[in-house]
Amino acid sequence: RIVHILSYLFPQTLCRVHSKFNGEIKVVLFCNRISIEAGSLMQSGKFLEETWRKLISNIKYPISNIKYQIPNTKYKILILGLGGGSIVHVLNKKFPKAQITAVDIDKQIVELGKKYNDLDKAKNLTIKITDARRFVQREIHQKNKYDVIFVDLYRGYEIPRQFQTVS
Repeated sequence: RIVHILSYLFPQTLCRVHSKFNGEIKVVLFCNRISIEAGSLMQSGKFLEETWRKLISNIKYPISNIKYQIPNTKYKILILGLGGGSIVHVLNKKFPKAQITAVDIDKQIVELGKKYNDLDKAKNLTIKITDARRFVQREIHQKNKYDVIFVDLYRGYEIPRQFQTVS
């Protein structure tokens, strides 16, 4: 299609929605790669997927200290701030049997992730649309534990104040 060709010249906006949590969310095609932007900041896409891949490949403890066990281990992974879900694809490849729970307060951005980032095809993924702080408090109360927790909580360039403290 012509939009794919034009994307090599300048970004093509495929979709715009408004979210009460993130304001305007755009799905953008640039160089034939889709990204999801909120608050003028890329939230998901192949570039971020590659960034996550590099970060996750450098994890030393506790997950990758016994390299031969990684593919066969059923880790419990928690993602706070799912967005469009780029991290999920990386985790599915690196830890194919991991049970992943992902939390995001913004249903709009998660729905865009399903439509444009194949988030609905991810394996072993449970998505919770709720406030991350409340979710963590419930998990602590229920004594649920995770092997690894990824925190990626942004609203545009801002990290919500309640996630800037040690507690």
